[in-house]
Amino acid sequence: MALVTVRPTGIDTAIADEIAAHANPGMEEAAEALTWGADESMRRCGAPRHGQSPTMRSLCHS
Repeated sequence: MALVTVRPTGIDTAIADEIAAHANPGMEEAAEALTWGADESMRRCGAPRHGQSPTMRSLCHS
């Protein structure tokens, strides 16, 4: 159970409605894949690890 509930503002709802009006299944799948990829990158990057390769460090911006 959430301790605090934050309701969307009018502008939040207006932006979401505008995006939904122009979205289609292909765009949604692409956005989902990009979001998943970003989440996975962040999990891999996390805190810098000892021995992390220079390539991974540059990809993680750390």
